[in-house]
Amino acid sequence: MKIGEIELKWLGHSGFFIKNSKTIYIDPYNIKEGLEKADLIFITHSHYDHCSIADLQKIVKEGTKIIMPADCQSKITRFKVPIQIEVVEPGREFSFGEIKGAVFPAYNIDKSFHPKDEQWNGYLIKMNDVIIYHAGDTD
Repeated sequence: MKIGEIELKWLGHSGFFIKNSKTIYIDPYNIKEGLEKADLIFITHSHYDHCSIADLQKIVKEGTKIIMPADCQSKITRFKVPIQIEVVEPGREFSFGEIKGAVFPAYNIDKSFHPKDEQWNGYLIKMNDVIIYHAGDTD
């Protein structure tokens, strides 16, 4: 799907690929080999189907910036190339060149495995006059 100059593709489960002047992924999981390497990767929380090291290894390159909640940090230190890490929490705004946005809380009100007291993330990403909201694992 194209929205103006932005390509948006669902990768399955909670994963998305976004392409404009940057290559962006959100929660890549069970992705195929040979995809474009990432400039930015947004991770919503530490569960294996959102923060998958095996899948991240397929798309990181030297200098990839991974944006994530604190509970992912210990998992995101195992790559063969140097990456950048940015830990963010709900209520925070971010700016990476022309990509701007905000972090929102992600939780479920009726499931014990996504409680409100965890600091998990949904992301509002703004670029080229387009706003994309990825709610994370939330109601």
